[in-house]
Amino acid sequence: MYFKSKVMFFIAIFMLLAGGFLFTHEALAGSFIYPSLYLFTDHTQNYPNQITSSQTITITAVAVATGSGEPVDSIEILVDGQPSFSCDKAYVCRKTYGPFSISESSKAFKYTVKANDKGHITTKNEKFIVVRNDIAPKVSWKFKSYDLAPSGYPTNYKGISSDKPEITVGKGLAIDVFITGETEVVKLTVSIDGKESKICNNYPWICTVSVGLLKDTDVGEHNFQVVALGTNNLSTTSTGKFLVVNPNANKLIVKIKTDKAHYDVDEVIHVTSNATNNSAIKKINIYYDSILKATCTDKSECTLDLGPFPNQKVLGIFDFYAEAFDSIGNKAFSDEITVDMWVQHPKTPNSPSLNVVTDKNSYNKDEKITFTAKSPAKVKKMNILVNARIVKECADTDTCEYVGGPYPKYVGTSVSFGSNTYDSVGKRTWTGYKAVSIKK
Repeated sequence: MYFKSKVMFFIAIFMLLAGGFLFTHEALAGSFIYPSLYLFTDHTQNYPNQITSSQTITITAVAVATGSGEPVDSIEILVDGQPSFSCDKAYVCRKTYGPFSISESSKAFKYTVKANDKGHITTKNEKFIVVRNDIAPKVSWKFKSYDLAPSGYPTNYKGISSDKPEITVGKGLAIDVFITGETEVVKLTVSIDGKESKICNNYPWICTVSVGLLKDTDVGEHNFQVVALGTNNLSTTSTGKFLVVNPNANKLIVKIKTDKAHYDVDEVIHVTSNATNNSAIKKINIYYDSILKATCTDKSECTLDLGPFPNQKVLGIFDFYAEAFDSIGNKAFSDEITVDMWVQHPKTPNSPSLNVVTDKNSYNKDEKITFTAKSPAKVKKMNILVNARIVKECADTDTCEYVGGPYPKYVGTSVSFGSNTYDSVGKRTWTGYKAVSIKK
C-alpha cells in the first residue's frame, strides 16, 4: 500500500507541474519536447536492487508529456536489451518479475525504460540482482585503523591486510564485515570477546563495527565472531582475532639458567626460568633440545629437573630455552643456553692410582665379561660402572669385581666401563672410561 501511495503521489506532482505549463504550451513545445520519466521498484531500500530467487520485483515507470501533461504515447520496459513489456497512452507502466529459477540466480539484470512522446524518447537504465536463497551467506572482513582528529572524529583510515593484526594502543580500530556470497542477509551480528558489539538488519551487505580508541586496558589478544543469518534462515559463523600491543610499555623479560654447565651421569640437571613484567605472568614453558619439558601457570618462576642418566654412555651437548606469556597477551623468549653433559668424572689430584680391567680386549656377543677394579690400598668405597651405570659397589676393600653380559645389542660396537674409589675423607678417584669390543 505504501509503495502504491508513493507512486500516486509522484503522479499527482507531475500532473500539477504539467498543468502549470498548459497556458504556454504552444510557446514551450519547442523547448520541452522530451517526456519526464521516473522509475521505482518495491526494493528501493537496497541499492542496487537485491532480491532472492524466491522473491519478485515490480518495476514501475511514471512518465508524463512535458508541457501538455498528457499521457505519453508509450512506455516500454526492456530487460537485458530485449523488449519485455509496454503500455500505450499511459502515465504509469508496471511489470512484476520473478520468482526466478536457480539458473537465473547469481545474476545481475539490466532493465531499460523508454518513454516515447511523439517520437521524442527519454530513456533510463537501472539493474537488479537476483541472489540464491538455498545456500548460507559467505562472510569476509577487513580490519582498518584510524586516528582521531582534534575535532574528535576519526581520520586517516588505513586498511590492514593481516588476518590477525597487531594494533597499537592509541589507535582506533574498525572492522568492515562483508557479505560476499549469493544470499541476502536479514541479520548480521558481530561480537567481540563474547559480547555483542553491533547488529545490522535488513540486507546488510556491509556492516562496519567500530571497536574504538584502544587503551592500555585493551592490551592483549581479542576474539571476534560474525554470525550472518540469510533470508532462507541459513546462517554462517566466522571468527577472527586481533592483538592490541603497547610498544612503550615495560617489556616481558624471561631468563633461564642451570646450576652449572657440566654434569656427570649420576647428577640431576636443575633448570630455572624466571619471567618479569608489570603484568602478572600467565605461563612459562621450558624446552629441552627443542622439546617442551615443563609448563608452569600463574607463576613467575618455573623449574625443570632432568636426570640422572644412568643408562647413557654419552649424552652430548643440549640446549635449553624458555618462553613466557603475561596476562595481557605479551609473549617473550629467553636466550638459549647450552649444557655440557659429556659423561666424564674428573680425576682427583694426588689420589692413589686405580685400575679397572677385563681379562681380554674383545668378546663374542654370547660371552659374559668379568670387570675387575683394583686399588693399591684398601679404600672406604669402590664401584664399577658399565655403560655409564653403576653395576657394583664394594666397601672397605682394594678389589671389586663384577660379571656382566652377554651384550648382544652391542655387536659391532663396544661396552664402556670404569671405576670410582672413595677414601675415608671422601676424596674420589676415577679411572676414566675404557672400552671392550663386542663381536658376532
